[in-house]
Amino acid sequence: REIDKKTLEVNQSQQEIEELQGQLNMEKKYLDDLFKASADAIAMTDSSGKILQVNTAFTRLFGYSEGESLDQNLNQLITDVNRVEEAITLSNAVYRGEKVNIESVRHNKKGEDIHVSITGIPFLFNEGDLGVWAIYRDISVRKQTEDELREKVNHLEILNKYMNDREKVMSQLKKEVDDLRANVGLNPKYHKNYDTD
Repeated sequence: REIDKKTLEVNQSQQEIEELQGQLNMEKKYLDDLFKASADAIAMTDSSGKILQVNTAFTRLFGYSEGESLDQNLNQLITDVNRVEEAITLSNAVYRGEKVNIESVRHNKKGEDIHVSITGIPFLFNEGDLGVWAIYRDISVRKQTEDELREKVNHLEILNKYMNDREKVMSQLKKEVDDLRANVGLNPKYHKNYDTD
């Protein structure tokens, strides 16, 4: 009787384990699908920065195939020499368990700069090993638009200054014309409608 009870408990435990394993497999597949389908470029690295996995958006954004990316150091692969220190600082912060969000520039396989929003998220895998989700969103179009707007604002400020200067010159000329007219006995033409600031 005791053996039957233990056998029943073992069978129930085995069934619960199988159900949990099924749920875990479904969640893993869901996360895998989400990783692959993300519009953001994502790389998963270990604690040394070695790339363990990249998604399609990563290969599209940076131009490296999955095969070219795997086992490479992420910072060395997509960071130019001028930003290596920044990249290492960010990586170290994530390895300490911090989540980071910044905007910076990385480069693609052709060496072209890409303005990106970077999110670094720490995670644990393989029984406690620390890893990093490095997520990159291309913000090049936004940055280009901001640069164009900044240039237009600067242009308008120059025009505004020119117009203000022009108005001052016109006021001064009107005053001089009125003064000359008064000196020769004529009525002022502009009726003192000028600003002499």
